Amino acid sequence: YFFLLFLSTGERTYLPYLVYLLGVTAFALTVYKYAEWFPLYVGLNWFIYFGSVGLAGLGLLSFALRYLNIKELLPGWYTWTRWFQVAFSVPPLFMILIMLSVGWITNWENSDFVNSISGMTVSALFLMITLGLILTTLLGVLALRKKYRPAGSYLVGMVVLILFVGV
Repeated sequence: YFFLLFLSTGERTYLPYLVYLLGVTAFALTVYKYAEWFPLYVGLNWFIYFGSVGLAGLGLLSFALRYLNIKELLPGWYTWTRWFQVAFSVPPLFMILIMLSVGWITNWENSDFVNSISGMTVSALFLMITLGLILTTLLGVLALRKKYRPAGSYLVGMVVLILFVGV
């Protein structure tokens, strides 16, 4: 749907939201163990898990920046949000690099080293997700205070997202 909106309107705001939706969908598939349907690819499950969280977070942050017109409305917040996007990408990339360095073809799931690092990385991811939701909601509030009308519907969407998905 959002890809068709992009194609029909040419509005680039919809592309980051599409990335967010693809990331959330891939994450949901890994949580619901889709990889068990394809036993040859079970080892890829963790790559998809960490990569999809990174994609979803970066997609949502990019969508908020574009949809709320933060670059023009709140240039200082735009810079901080871009830095947060860089910080947000660190935990998933770090874990993917660890898995690649240990070798996902070998039995790395039984490695105490990888298990302890993955636990810390998952904790860092959830912290970054929480901070990202707070940041994107705050951007919506600030844009609304600047009388940017689309921020109202954006905030309704964020409340629904936080209440029904995040909780």
